[in-house]
Amino acid sequence: MHKYDHIAKETTIRCYNESINVAAEVENNNTNVLLESILKEDEEHIDWIEVQLDQIKQMGFENYLEEQIY
Repeated sequence: MHKYDHIAKETTIRCYNESINVAAEVENNNTNVLLESILKEDEEHIDWIEVQLDQIKQMGFENYLEEQIY
């Protein structure tokens, strides 16, 4: 699930960056501010996903799942 979410977030982040560039080109500041806010949240989420994937790699899947219960 985390791997697929990571792939989806990478795609989303790429699209937001492209949209931010377009908004800047047409001088649409309100859209630019909104997209940058959403982009920041998605970047924070992808960071969290990467931490989870690293924990799975270090702990093993079973131990990771056990930690999620508590």
